[in-house]
Amino acid sequence: MSATPAAVTLRPFLGWLHPTEGEAVDPSVVLAHLRSQGVLGSVQAGPVGVDEECTVVLLVDDVDRVQVLRDGKVRAGAPLSTFGPSFAEELGLELLMGDEAWGGFDDADEEDEDPDVLLCRAVDSSLPLLAHSLGGLDAGHVDGWTVALFDEPYVALDDHGWLPGDLPALLLRRDGRTREIQVLTSWSDPVGHALTREPDLVPAFDEVDDPAVAALTNPHLAVDSDLRAVLAHPRFRHLDVATVAGALQSPMDEGWSVRVLAALGLPTLAGDLHEGRATLPDATRFQPAPITRTVVDSVLRYYDAPPEEVARRSVLGRLYDRVQRNRVAAGAVVGAEVLASAAMLAASVRPGRGSGARTALATGAVVTLLDATLGTALAVRRFSRQ
Repeated sequence: MSATPAAVTLRPFLGWLHPTEGEAVDPSVVLAHLRSQGVLGSVQAGPVGVDEECTVVLLVDDVDRVQVLRDGKVRAGAPLSTFGPSFAEELGLELLMGDEAWGGFDDADEEDEDPDVLLCRAVDSSLPLLAHSLGGLDAGHVDGWTVALFDEPYVALDDHGWLPGDLPALLLRRDGRTREIQVLTSWSDPVGHALTREPDLVPAFDEVDDPAVAALTNPHLAVDSDLRAVLAHPRFRHLDVATVAGALQSPMDEGWSVRVLAALGLPTLAGDLHEGRATLPDATRFQPAPITRTVVDSVLRYYDAPPEEVARRSVLGRLYDRVQRNRVAAGAVVGAEVLASAAMLAASVRPGRGSGARTALATGAVVTLLDATLGTALAVRRFSRQ
């Protein structure tokens, strides 16, 4: 069959059919209804339990018109805004579409709730802040990655201020039979993207020669899917989307997380740890602490960072470490800061200065002097040990 003209962009649109209370959706009836109207779509493979939602996927174009097969060609049908309600009414069901629906974990007993596991690029000096934001954790390292096992489930990653060097970060969650991996790829998007297994889908059409149709049976292949967004990150850009999508659609058993991490080229220890099959080697404990103590702990860890952590810093970060490990260079920096502070303070009291300039210069003098004081204390601490 012929495909839609290249000028039109097609994409899958997910919806969820809900039955009346105490009833169950029959996927075969939904599938037959789509086929009778020639709609390009797919329906969740049955059976679907009582009071459970049934996933339906429809192919739409740039202006949300449902795509249908007519005379052997893909053509635009009714707008989604009118097709959806009519479609649901004819089936005696309720259709939730897009942002109206919420996909969450299955209900599970408390004993089935396992602590979350984080895989990220954060270095040890930032882990006190991570524990302060997200809760107590044990952390270790594997293949250049930091693996953190939290004390509790349902960690809210958006409660932490992520730095670009910490990313990508992947949080493994499990609730009952449901597993999900939340992936952060940008510091400005603390919610990120959710990767999980989607329901198996049965197409309501025969073979159609259009790449967009592949996403009707595997939503991970859609151009705007969470998987596509994750693979846009430089660390994953070389990966084959079909391979990772296949891992995501593999059976959601105790090996699911490991298969997904392997497809992403990441340490699978995080998956084994999450499933309780492994322990974290050489783990360090990080407890939540008041912000003052947390900041002091982070500063000291940054100052005393081992070579492997320093190697992951920017050029300026590595230069700072070299300077602070040299007595003469460290003393010169502190001396320069003291002189700069004195110069700014003197300039702030000169006649003719505006109030704004006075405030800025005085503030700069105080901040610079405090930094010099901190540098002196850290230098004394380090060199007195040698």
